[in-house]
Amino acid sequence: MIELVLPWPPSVNRYWRSVVIHRAPRVLISADGRKFREEVATIVKESGIPKQTGALSIKCILYCPDWRARDIDNLGKALFDSLVHAGAIDGDEFICLAVTEKRHSEDKVGRVVVQIRKLTEGVEVKPSGAWLN
Repeated sequence: MIELVLPWPPSVNRYWRSVVIHRAPRVLISADGRKFREEVATIVKESGIPKQTGALSIKCILYCPDWRARDIDNLGKALFDSLVHAGAIDGDEFICLAVTEKRHSEDKVGRVVVQIRKLTEGVEVKPSGAWLN
């Protein structure tokens, strides 16, 4: 199992931004999203973990910085895309099982503990992704 402690990610609402380039609307990763991706890339590089390939299970433990209402599904996109960008995992299409826990951070510092495990039994891996059998 690989375990990483990552900073608090931007929600999916802050991860993307809409812009118009040459009269064509486009959706790009926001400044907050790019900053988060780079922070994750630095942590992954410094940890020295090898890229995790094949079918994967990911557990994310969200330590929320405050008691505001939060939807746990709003943070997964930034987390998974950043892990791919950082070279920690091949692609989020290889995640077969994802579990998310939401907890309150006693020290009021938001962070995410990510645990990545390789799945070897009961899975089917194709170039297009991985599936549980």
